[in-house]
Amino acid sequence: MKKTAVILFLIIHTALNVHSQNKEKILVLSDIEGQYKALQTLLIRGKVIDSNQRWTFGKGHLVLLGDMIDRGDHVVEVWDLIKKLETEAQAAGGQVHYILGNHEIMNLSGDWRYVNKKYLAKPGELKPEYAALLSATSANGKWLRSKHIVEKIGDVLFVHAGISPQVNAAAISLDRMNEIAQKYLDKALYYKTPALAADVPAADRKDFELVFNARTSSPFWYRNYYRLVGEQFVTGNDEANLDSALQQYQVKHIVTGHSIVADTVTVHYGGKLFNTDVEHAEGHSEALLMEDGKYIHITVPFATAQWITVPYAEPEGRRPVPVFWKSFAQRKKVTSATLYITALGMYEAQLNGKKIGQDFFTPGFTRYDKRLQYQQYDVTRLIKANNELKVWVGEGWYRGPFRTLTGEPKPNIYGNKAGLVVELLLNYADGSASKMFSDSTWTCTESTIRYSELYDGEMQDTREGAPTFTGDRKLLSASGVMPRVPFNQLVLSEAEPVRKHETFKPLKIFTSPKGEQLIDFGQNLAGWVQIKVKGRAGDTILLYHAEVLDKEGNFYTGNLREAKATDTYILNGTQQTLEPHFTYHGFRYVKLVGIAPSKVQLTAIALYSDLAQTGTFSCSDPLINQLQHNIAWSMKSNFVDIPTDCPQRSERLGWTGDAQAICGTASFLMDTRRFFAKWLKDVAAEQGSNGAVPTYVPRASPGEEVVNGVAGWGDAATIVPWTMYTVYGDTAVLREQYASMKAWVDYVKSVSTDGLWHAKGYGDWYAQGPATDLLLINQCFRAHSLDILVKTANVLGYAMDAQNYQQKLDSVKQIFAKNFITPTGIFTSDTQTAYLLALQFNLLTEKHAETAVLRLVNLLKENNKHLATGVLGTPYLLPVLSNYGYSELAFEVLKQIDCPSWLYPVTKGATTMWEKWDAIKPDGTATESSFNHYAYGAVGSWLYEHLAGIQAAEPGYKKIIIKPEIGGGITWAKASYTCDYGDIVSSWEVKNGKLKLQVEIPKGTTAQIFVPSADEKSYHKHEVGSGKFSF
Repeated sequence: MKKTAVILFLIIHTALNVHSQNKEKILVLSDIEGQYKALQTLLIRGKVIDSNQRWTFGKGHLVLLGDMIDRGDHVVEVWDLIKKLETEAQAAGGQVHYILGNHEIMNLSGDWRYVNKKYLAKPGELKPEYAALLSATSANGKWLRSKHIVEKIGDVLFVHAGISPQVNAAAISLDRMNEIAQKYLDKALYYKTPALAADVPAADRKDFELVFNARTSSPFWYRNYYRLVGEQFVTGNDEANLDSALQQYQVKHIVTGHSIVADTVTVHYGGKLFNTDVEHAEGHSEALLMEDGKYIHITVPFATAQWITVPYAEPEGRRPVPVFWKSFAQRKKVTSATLYITALGMYEAQLNGKKIGQDFFTPGFTRYDKRLQYQQYDVTRLIKANNELKVWVGEGWYRGPFRTLTGEPKPNIYGNKAGLVVELLLNYADGSASKMFSDSTWTCTESTIRYSELYDGEMQDTREGAPTFTGDRKLLSASGVMPRVPFNQLVLSEAEPVRKHETFKPLKIFTSPKGEQLIDFGQNLAGWVQIKVKGRAGDTILLYHAEVLDKEGNFYTGNLREAKATDTYILNGTQQTLEPHFTYHGFRYVKLVGIAPSKVQLTAIALYSDLAQTGTFSCSDPLINQLQHNIAWSMKSNFVDIPTDCPQRSERLGWTGDAQAICGTASFLMDTRRFFAKWLKDVAAEQGSNGAVPTYVPRASPGEEVVNGVAGWGDAATIVPWTMYTVYGDTAVLREQYASMKAWVDYVKSVSTDGLWHAKGYGDWYAQGPATDLLLINQCFRAHSLDILVKTANVLGYAMDAQNYQQKLDSVKQIFAKNFITPTGIFTSDTQTAYLLALQFNLLTEKHAETAVLRLVNLLKENNKHLATGVLGTPYLLPVLSNYGYSELAFEVLKQIDCPSWLYPVTKGATTMWEKWDAIKPDGTATESSFNHYAYGAVGSWLYEHLAGIQAAEPGYKKIIIKPEIGGGITWAKASYTCDYGDIVSSWEVKNGKLKLQVEIPKGTTAQIFVPSADEKSYHKHEVGSGKFSF
């Protein structure tokens, strides 16, 4: 019988046969049968691992209850994960217990009937590489043969199939069972071929037969706890035998797999027996959590839930947001309640009038036809005897107007129907569980949200019985059920959700020269305005949003393109608190229409992905501090589920070039590993069949499978994962993205001629100086991605790939020198960016590098020490100058205050980074540009790594360098970074001609501290361990 199942256990743990006072977690998984995704998902859901597959279970125990192999086509991946977790668990004080099931025993003893065809050379014959994994002489084979067939933890016995009456009668100990199984595993098929047992010694013969007799007594074959009715197992008549086993082995519960009883984990014989076998391959993955006497089922949801949609015809154009209802009662004692939910659109849910969770814009933005996230929420405290669940489904990115490849906002990009799927899992005190899920018995109606669109804003008519809608609830019936989203497209939410953060009261309320009522909140941000108001029923209030004022001080929306950025509220006559649900705006200023500012309370609320802050920076220069503030706020404003370019106009796209430019700076200030890991999966999902990466992700244009790649933008496929590895030291992101990285590099080669990448592109976008030759830019980024791929292959142990791509990299460098470097060493494209890219990406010989640096310095001096770079060149300007010994020039460039410079926007009152260096002209004229664009904020990395001096000497900061650069008239600087080991702090001050440097190094790391000498041109190096140091 086909079996795939999983269970999750948290119980009071005791050492074998010895009760312990410690309460440790136990996670039990059975009958995975090569379904790697199901295993991974349940381990994540049970908090055994994180999204990067790292052990997070502490001192807990992971029990794998057999049949992890056969049938499925990801057996090797299952084994690799188990072995990895064994090592990580041991380091954390936990343990992995892999108990063998009948399918492991069959494979190891030569019965390959159920091996997936992927591993077969032909029927009945294994491929050599898979046979090697099972061999008794291989590392993997020895590892498997070291495992047990039964284990006891505290008062729970874990066995794949069960304890038979024969085993009970023989009173064979657990240790003896495991000894016999390991000793005679190669003879496991003796019941088919009796001659195999001919040489088993008489002293072992009886126990041998008890352990291996598949027809009667074997602990990995026994089935009589259940009885077969048709093709379905049900509770059997074996309670006397079960009680005997409980007494014999001094336990209260036995946990088995092996026999499918239902679509869920089941409880039998009054809670004495738990069965864990369910149909993984059919999507019925489930788990059981036991902790402090509580029984909690864990599930991979939606196997039985139906996708539902509106049962009525919606109007053309703007559509009211539908709200779905379900009333239900429950009478048993609930120990836990978990809601699983996702939507085609954005959803917001309430249970008994309370908002579920703190998240907004769920399920998030992904390539919906390939990856749709779902969320889970603990709603235990919201459950009552009689309950009402309500879910609103807004347009969102799924079917609301949004920019596509044509450049214009279009509706219904992924579909024209709102969709919803819900599963509520209720766990009861007696160990049983029930589910309430979306189906045709739900009701639906239009809501008070008359429309809600990302670009244009939201309108709410809060009057009951308003003439614009009836509010009649309609039974969904068959017309409200839609085709289900394929199970393999659903993924558990991977990154931090968007949540509310800082709030701002009006800094200034004033009337513009045009007579507009304006509110200045003092900070450009992404979010919305909450209003508290009491007006007459039918009164209408409008809030228009803008980032800046024009030259005359009037409200300026010329940069919003097609976005209306307007929220509208029709009041109901009571005291109300109102805010949007399914839209957000980029703004500092609000124009208020329909009510006097004195009659309403206004609060601006920032919304962005809930990333933990990891880095801080400040110094003696207030302009640079404001620059740092602007960098942080542009990050916040544009980390709204995906890394967007801007939060205000009809764009808000995940431009890949901007993301790769900022990811280093961003990862110092915030913990971005989950945020970027999630986005990178969509980079791979959006990658064309030719390997090309689009210029923004998700690109909101499903079905376009051939993509044209652009230098500096498509290279996000290599730059971002490598940056994540260098910052966090975790190879998981490299393994996850390796195929994508390789495909991008191979694509570039496929469209190159004579070693040159001839492709159109954006070049050094918005550079303020002469244009850099696009062909040169292409070659530089081609080399950079090749270099990253070589390093990645070496890290992952892919030696052949590393050698292959190193040869290609060497060739690209030679072709670069031949085509772009003149005999004098000057480049054919004589620009700041040309030299920066070649130097940063190590394309040059030592001789050519010396010439290039001198030419770069001269170009800066010829430009009055001003930058002339754009999106691609700017991130590398100051680091290259510092790395080649021109720190003082780096300070001079940084501290320029006229345009173009980083500090020019600061002098114009900017609170975020700008898209263009001159987005506001010197005379105060506002241009049609974004005033909240983080790309130029990449300079932050230089502030942290050079000015403050905190650098990673090894990936993940296992080894640290502290090497501050003193200059620019700055008298003090301080930065901190929280890595996985703890806080790193570098703080220096120059006072009365003397330097004081204070450093903090976390436990588990070492550091090289470079203390600047009196001339600020050389350093004294100190090797230290963890601790606090003062120099």
